[in-house]
Amino acid sequence: MEVPNADRDLTYLNHRGIGSGDLAKDVSNRIKSAGIDKPRKNAVLAIEHLMTASPEAFQFEKTQTNTGKYTLSYTEENLARWRAFQTNCHDWLVKQYGKENIVNFTKHLDEQTPHIHAVVVPIDKKGKLNCREYLGGREKMRGLQDSFAQVHQGLGLERGIKGSKANHTTVKEFYAHANAFAEAPSLDISLTPSQASIQAPQTDFFGRMKETPDDYKEAQEKRLNAQVEAQQKKALEKAKEKMVELHQAAKAAEVIKKENEKLKGEMKGLQNQAKDLNGKLGQISEKLTQQTNQAGILIKDIILNEISKQELVQAISTIPDRSDKKQERIRDLLTGIGIPVKQVQVEQKEEIKVSKGVRLR
Repeated sequence: MEVPNADRDLTYLNHRGIGSGDLAKDVSNRIKSAGIDKPRKNAVLAIEHLMTASPEAFQFEKTQTNTGKYTLSYTEENLARWRAFQTNCHDWLVKQYGKENIVNFTKHLDEQTPHIHAVVVPIDKKGKLNCREYLGGREKMRGLQDSFAQVHQGLGLERGIKGSKANHTTVKEFYAHANAFAEAPSLDISLTPSQASIQAPQTDFFGRMKETPDDYKEAQEKRLNAQVEAQQKKALEKAKEKMVELHQAAKAAEVIKKENEKLKGEMKGLQNQAKDLNGKLGQISEKLTQQTNQAGILIKDIILNEISKQELVQAISTIPDRSDKKQERIRDLLTGIGIPVKQVQVEQKEEIKVSKGVRLR
């Protein structure tokens, strides 16, 4: 993914300690080495970690050498903290996931804050892809954050706020918001030399000031203040226009988000309907298969003269004795293919129970 905030002058300082540069291949090789030939379609193949701290934790500054090449300057203390941070991150990954599951470990020094990107394949101790084992549930996620903070306590770093209501933002979304903020108007009030120049005092024929020094000073202050106010008004109007544009863009994005959520809900409903239809089709198919089998048996018995025409008529129109197993079998075959046969009619008689001491008239 392209990183808009990366400084191309410093990209050469990035270093990949683990990995070949082909991440997909590295992940695939690890999975194959674990004896997994065909992962599940919904299996999580890899987990990426972004490990960093606040910018003031390291305080690296971009400088230029005598040859014109850009590099980073730092104190010995900050360099030692950064190296210890790298070691702690690597050891933490090994403890959490196992050394063999780390397929990429890259340090980045081309942005404002030094940080590390690491990718692990979530293979558990049983040799299976099992992301749930490591990230399943809120408590496990909190536990990872707690343990990560603990390994860095010696560096003076503190854990983020537990239970924070802050919303998760993807790296791509973060850069989009950062760029939008950078484009927001600033109230930069500046005056050109001609605007800021002080007018010379007016003098009479003899070179004497027509105004007193205090009046002259007050007039110049009013003039400069008026110019500043005009600049402020212009800048504020420009800022207001820009903020309106940003607000409209945000509203449009919110509408699109709601429409996407609505479409997701409709899609889920359609998927459920399709699932129900597939279930019903399966039942119908099973019933048709049973009827086909029953019809095949009946036709075979008729062809082999094991069932006569008279026996078919008798099975349909009369109620056989329960001891007549052949007639019962013929009736079962007929009902199995949907041919109605005569059924026993059961008459329900209403019984009246008279409680003791109650007379019925």
